[in-house]
Amino acid sequence: MTARTFVILLFLNIRFLYCQDLQIVDTLLNTTDTYEDIISVSWKGDGSAIVFCATDSLGIGIFVYNLDAAKYSRVYRDSLLLGDVVWHPDNQHIVYDKKTGRQSSLFIRDIEKDIEASLFNRNIPARQPSFSNNDDLVVFSGFDIINDNWQVYTYDFVYDNLNQLTKGDFNCADPVFSPDGKHILYEKTQPGGDTLIEMINWYGNFELRVEGGNARSPNWKSDSWRFIYVVEAQHSAEVYSSRRNGDGVYRLTHNGIDEVAMTFSPDNQFVTMIVEEKANKVLFILSVE
Repeated sequence: MTARTFVILLFLNIRFLYCQDLQIVDTLLNTTDTYEDIISVSWKGDGSAIVFCATDSLGIGIFVYNLDAAKYSRVYRDSLLLGDVVWHPDNQHIVYDKKTGRQSSLFIRDIEKDIEASLFNRNIPARQPSFSNNDDLVVFSGFDIINDNWQVYTYDFVYDNLNQLTKGDFNCADPVFSPDGKHILYEKTQPGGDTLIEMINWYGNFELRVEGGNARSPNWKSDSWRFIYVVEAQHSAEVYSSRRNGDGVYRLTHNGIDEVAMTFSPDNQFVTMIVEEKANKVLFILSVE
């Protein structure tokens, strides 16, 4: 273990979690006894809360956890939910995907008024939405009916434009806008089944490829300069970090636990970590230095 590696205070399944360049000083949330499976999580723009999709004894639903109040609230429950939810940049709405007949669509919900509407009016199967800090564009996985696979699309709310950014004999998943709105990371699944991460700019030009193992679950730090992702190893899945230009790659976790995804809060003071534990996906919020 190098001098830059810290032992952090989270204990999981009789194993300690090691982390590089992060020192975990407190565990704010552990959903082990509350929810059966955590599917996705998103930070509110001001860092005061998270929204997440999870299953419990009543089925699948969307929940908000307020950090200051240390309190859960259920926002929405629907058996048709697919599991992907994010905060809208206005911090008053959430955006999520769910089944509509034989396809999936994106919806926006006013949390206070409990009103749902379609995110946009286009007849395209859509899932996994993501926004930058600006609400002019949303990026999402859309189904290309010509090539019969999932690709990266954006929808421009200002000009009412739907744009396909990727095309090929592969599937794309989990596109994520950088906070500054200039770059998009996504998972690319090759015909053989291996996954890698690619980066394009917001109008679809190729910028970067992360290879060397099954890489998945990309996400950004708030400065849009570094991003994080998960690499599957033989007996675990670990989190890595890279600069936007592909330099400065290092392994962020060293623990032999199956990390599913990690996200940083807007102020980089906290991280969420979804971990596979005893066949369930558990969510932690960790205070970091």
